[in-house]
Amino acid sequence: MKKLLLFALLSNFAFAQKSVKLHLRSFIDNQEFAYQVGSQNNLNHLFKIKRLHYYLGDVEITYDGGQKKHFSKSIFLLKADETPGNVILDLGTHDVNNVEQVRFAIGVKESLNHDDPTQYDASHPLAPQMPAMHWGWAAGYRFIILEGKTGPAFKHNMEIHALGDTNYFHQTIAVTSLSSENEIHIPIKADFGKILDDVSINSSIIHHGETFQSCMQVMQNLKNKVFSYDSDYQIGVEEELASIIKVFPNPSNGVLRINNPVDEVLTIKVFNVFGQEVFQKKSQEEILDLSHLSKGNYFLELESSTGKARKKIILL
Repeated sequence: MKKLLLFALLSNFAFAQKSVKLHLRSFIDNQEFAYQVGSQNNLNHLFKIKRLHYYLGDVEITYDGGQKKHFSKSIFLLKADETPGNVILDLGTHDVNNVEQVRFAIGVKESLNHDDPTQYDASHPLAPQMPAMHWGWAAGYRFIILEGKTGPAFKHNMEIHALGDTNYFHQTIAVTSLSSENEIHIPIKADFGKILDDVSINSSIIHHGETFQSCMQVMQNLKNKVFSYDSDYQIGVEEELASIIKVFPNPSNGVLRINNPVDEVLTIKVFNVFGQEVFQKKSQEEILDLSHLSKGNYFLELESSTGKARKKIILL
């Protein structure tokens, strides 16, 4: 009898385990994030982002009525040119039913910031990267690399590489998690149209370091303005379709392959970064030729009878 009771308790515990995922959707001025999209900060200074790499880590969740779980070893390197607008960060499987709050930091915490990057396996976010994210043993890692064009007609260069233990901040966001069968989804959005608020960028700016005002302000904006709860996020067929339809290579020279296990005719639409439709066709073919389009960033929309999926593509 005792064995049966123990088995029942263990079984109930196992079934309570759910995969906890942090969903991060990136935008720039309320449209899906893409490089080379014109924007302006609160000083009415123009900018376009052409490179955005940053660390997110030291995640902690508050769940099920105030319990806390700290993922002390969590660290993710997010590269806007390699990850789509909807990024899923896997926090593992845990006995969690509802998440009420999430806390995280942008950058690398002090206990890891001055490590030797060569000690890590090549797949680890803190391993040597190309382009480099590690500044040096004394200064540590670059927390964010932000590069692009600024000023009238976007004619000035911008490079802001922020680092340093004094620029490491946590932020806490109240959330309402969403549940699917065996998963807990924590929806967060980032509006990078706010990343340069209160930074004067009407002329060239090349600042790499810890104490430049621009570096400190960007880190403050990441703490106070960029990230928020994503109340519009929904779990649905779009996410499922996006996960099973693969488009590659990406970037490409314009000739793409579509791996479509749905096995039905797709409505294919392509939009430029301004949201204008530049291509449409219905097809079940594996090859999609977009070589007639200009080089740049686009959004590929695929629609089947079960829903839509949108993927960012880059044509070289």
